[in-house]
Amino acid sequence: MKGGYFNWKRIISEVLLTEGAKRVKIPPLRVKLSGKVNPYPIISLLVFNRDKKMIRHFTSTVFVVFQNNIALHWHEKVNMWLPPGGHIDINEDPIQAATRECKEEMGIDISIFSNSKYKFNDKNLNNIYPPETILVENVDDPKIGSHQHIDFIYFGFPVDSNFTLSDEWIWVDHQQLSDDVKFKNPYSKYFAPPNDVKVLGLEAIVKLKNLNF
Repeated sequence: MKGGYFNWKRIISEVLLTEGAKRVKIPPLRVKLSGKVNPYPIISLLVFNRDKKMIRHFTSTVFVVFQNNIALHWHEKVNMWLPPGGHIDINEDPIQAATRECKEEMGIDISIFSNSKYKFNDKNLNNIYPPETILVENVDDPKIGSHQHIDFIYFGFPVDSNFTLSDEWIWVDHQQLSDDVKFKNPYSKYFAPPNDVKVLGLEAIVKLKNLNF
């Protein structure tokens, strides 16, 4: 500050507060900079929920097994090799989300594998397959900030063996996962699947081995 005027060279446009849960806009600020009045861009504030708890989203992921391989694609947002999956929509259960995501992302219909012994079909009661596990994943999103995904993990397989995937998908076998083989992404850089994908992918291949498609 000099002569009563602000002499800022840079103003931070994203301000992270400790409470609130929505993105709000503040009208442009006008401050004196080196003796001149300058309009500054709208400042966007990321506000978390008032109880200060972490924002959480429910998601479903499927390890699709075909001929003892799992299908992976390069996820642009997180820069990793991942199986198909995504957010659970309103009024969807995790199984519906899992099968929908596979249809949208891979273009195929899948069946969910489960060895659960529970099956209810009463008048006012039914059940769906339980996930193999549930992961709590930390996500850093530039739009909504840091949050978590509660991810229902399923194993599945194609309903029909007569299908073709786009070039964005790769098939990875048990040996490649075990050896941490690196695969070329769309930008000609090589990465191995992350450890959770490796561990769960190996388990999926073992459980669904030698299925008759």
